Amino acid sequence: MKKILVLCLAVIMLFSVSITTLAAGAFVSSPSGNDAPILEDFESESEDFDAIINLTSYAGRDKLSPKARQKLEKAYEQISSTDDITDLIDELKELEIDPEDLGVSDLFDISSTHSGEHDENGNFIITLKAEDLENFAALVYFDGQNWKVIDGAKVTGNGTKLTFKLSEFGPYAIVKNKSAVSPSTSNNFDSTIVIALMGVVVLSGLTLIVSKRKA
Repeated sequence: MKKILVLCLAVIMLFSVSITTLAAGAFVSSPSGNDAPILEDFESESEDFDAIINLTSYAGRDKLSPKARQKLEKAYEQISSTDDITDLIDELKELEIDPEDLGVSDLFDISSTHSGEHDENGNFIITLKAEDLENFAALVYFDGQNWKVIDGAKVTGNGTKLTFKLSEFGPYAIVKNKSAVSPSTSNNFDSTIVIALMGVVVLSGLTLIVSKRKA
């Protein structure tokens, strides 16, 4: 009886994990497990502006103000609720990459702590070092309602850095080409298959035990 109970609990756990995996939507990997990119350098186009640029991962969103956290969580919900990121960001269709091959590898917030007067029309030139920029497709920004592609964002530093012009603070996401992702970076579909196979094995064991008990 105890064996049956243990197997039943295992099935429930596997089912729960598989549901979480399937709910990942357009994410290539979980943003909750990723560190925020590291700020390598930034330049301000406003001369008399002293600022500290802050990067916050989705996992560290509790450090944000309530308003900023709400915006980041809304961005996460939108990405995780769709399998086609181009449904959210129409501009990505211009990349001429199959929408099924596009996925978000990282989600984070960019904010600033500053003193002095900042020209609202002024921009920052930001250089970040991210965990995974391989097969980079685009950098996108969420203003709380709509998404847009950041023009001119490019991978530098032999593929280890991302440089772009920043004019607005808030949630940013890195979009990559999933079709070119290396085997070491497993996608949600592969994980789901593994979990499903594990579930089949557990269920088969449960069926065998029940059959033996009846015999």
